[in-house]
Amino acid sequence: MLPNLIKINKYKLHTLGLLLGWLSGFAVFAQEIQIEIPKTEIAMNESLQIKISVINGKVNDYSSFPTIKGFTKSDISSGERQALISGRLTQISQLVQNYRPAKEGTYTIAPFTLTVNGKQVSFQGATITVTASASGSSAYDFWSAPDLEPEIEVVREDVFLAVAADRKEIYAGEGVNVIIAFYALQSSPYLLKFPDNLFQQLSAVVKKLKPENCWEENFNVGGQIIPTVVKIRGKDYQQYKIYQSNYYLNQAGEVELPQISLPLIKLRPGNYGREEARNYSSKPVKIKVKPLPPHPLREKVAVGQFKLEEKIGQTTLQTGQSVNYDFQISGQGNFAFLREPDTRRTPALEVYPPNVQQQINRENSRVTGSKKFTYMIIPNEPGAYNMSDYFQWIFFNTEKQAYDTLKPQISIRVEGESRTDNSISNTGSGAYYDNIYKLDNSLSSLESTDIWISVISFVLATSAIVSLVLVLTTALKRK
Repeated sequence: MLPNLIKINKYKLHTLGLLLGWLSGFAVFAQEIQIEIPKTEIAMNESLQIKISVINGKVNDYSSFPTIKGFTKSDISSGERQALISGRLTQISQLVQNYRPAKEGTYTIAPFTLTVNGKQVSFQGATITVTASASGSSAYDFWSAPDLEPEIEVVREDVFLAVAADRKEIYAGEGVNVIIAFYALQSSPYLLKFPDNLFQQLSAVVKKLKPENCWEENFNVGGQIIPTVVKIRGKDYQQYKIYQSNYYLNQAGEVELPQISLPLIKLRPGNYGREEARNYSSKPVKIKVKPLPPHPLREKVAVGQFKLEEKIGQTTLQTGQSVNYDFQISGQGNFAFLREPDTRRTPALEVYPPNVQQQINRENSRVTGSKKFTYMIIPNEPGAYNMSDYFQWIFFNTEKQAYDTLKPQISIRVEGESRTDNSISNTGSGAYYDNIYKLDNSLSSLESTDIWISVISFVLATSAIVSLVLVLTTALKRK
């Protein structure tokens, strides 16, 4: 019996080793959490930032950021980006606490620990230098964005709830920034106390508030209520922001953000802790959504303000030599649904489907970002090629209130012998490439094709992984 027992144990150990080895290959998918201060020297018109980054995950919950002497807590901003880590495209979610400097000088931030997604993460501390705001400085002024002042005909109470939108008229597909906040007159004698289940109630309220058929970019301000001073009708109010999001409304017409109600507790100092609890209600907000002007791509184009940033590995090539070309769209708008540039493919210049990287930033009342399409290009014929003949991206420019086109400025020169006749046979790509040049070579988007290829690949890979786990588990049980 002993030899058989040893044989079974060896089999189990071997199988377990294979399983652990297989799982270790996916270690790069483990969630990693980091805390950093991106800039330790800032100007008076910039913000000090403490940034949480979650690799292969999202920032689901977090504890309070530290209080820093010489700085005032301000808005929390968030974003997502993609990066190449160990050769693998990785998703990174970020959340940033912004601090406003009080005056110039040198400040020390002591070590601290935050709890993020249930894990304790430590920061070793830093020294911060705050300098004067240089005249004509190109530094981004974090404090330049206007406050969203709620439209209230008569403010009769020293404390109230309001829903505010930064615009009352937009184009279809354009974003409108919406804030839910309590406001308290700065001279009010009351102290405010928020119920423990406020954010649970807020979640239900937001479902009622959010219009149908719209895409949302949530600023993730919940969890920490930090008052800031805003002016309403010339008076100073403390704004207690509890929700902020960009709504991208796609259907033309009038949209109404309905009245909402939330609880709040007021305490009058010196009144033996007596509390006054009540529900506060906002007023409805109406937003006019204008249709885009007639255009063949009206239902597909992005709406916003964008610019093109392009880059190529080299501008002088030999036939058959590959080069990477970056077509990066940056600006303000809905990057989640930003489509691939229209791309022309010809026998003389092979253009392969792109790798895509995206970054989205949500701060103040703006959603900004970039989407980079990296194409591999192989020329088969000598000559001069303008990238503008092969790539273009059409959008509706809200600043110009007209359709606009981003076109490349880069051109390349190709030297060497013609490869057109043998380029296809050398690739060994099969019937697809044998017939590709018989197809229409006009500008077209491959966005939907790429999405389906990615979805199918993901489903097949997931099925294979699940099947392998089931086979190994069954084998272990039988033994």
